[in-house]
Amino acid sequence: MTERTLTWPGVMICSAILVALVAFVVPLEPVRPVLVVPFLLICPGMALVRRFRLAEGWLEFLLAIGVSVAVDTLLATAMAYAGVWSPSLLLAVLVWLSLIAGIEELIRRLAT
Repeated sequence: MTERTLTWPGVMICSAILVALVAFVVPLEPVRPVLVVPFLLICPGMALVRRFRLAEGWLEFLLAIGVSVAVDTLLATAMAYAGVWSPSLLLAVLVWLSLIAGIEELIRRLAT
């Protein structure tokens, strides 16, 4: 197995913070889609796919996109069925998922 870098945990943490700032604190309308769409397509899936410890980076990236779309859809559907549908709440849950996964992996990697 190859040596895993700290790139993806850093990307997930920084991306989650930027998306939270743009979506909830300083709503910059022209910048929001540029940051939120790539975040929704990559980070939630990468938070889960990194747990598989795949050796191939390209495979990890492609799986992250598919898993991200699935996670986004499943959470949105669950919220709709539960009667608590809110795009802001969905984004907040996905930001927390990515942020916690990134911090956890960063701590685990730095501890070893």
